[in-house]
Amino acid sequence: MAYNYGLAPGTTHKISPSSSSAATSTAFNAETVFVRIVATAAMNVTFAATPTATAADLYIPAGTIEILKVPEQGVKFAAIGTGDCYITELS
Repeated sequence: MAYNYGLAPGTTHKISPSSSSAATSTAFNAETVFVRIVATAAMNVTFAATPTATAADLYIPAGTIEILKVPEQGVKFAAIGTGDCYITELS
């Protein structure tokens, strides 16, 4: 199935939580409105200025593509799980 959201891809961040919360090192670009998330293993994810992901946060199944709205400017992304998580900024 093809997806066409009419959004331009920007920076892709990769984080590898290894069973404890890991966050992007920099905040998203000011023009970023949405992010595309793909994880190689099941993950729980969150956004915040200084995020820490927990098992109670949004669940992302392995191998699925999620498009999420960035809640506000200046936030980072964190995930907890055992695989790699790729987050692409979209504007």
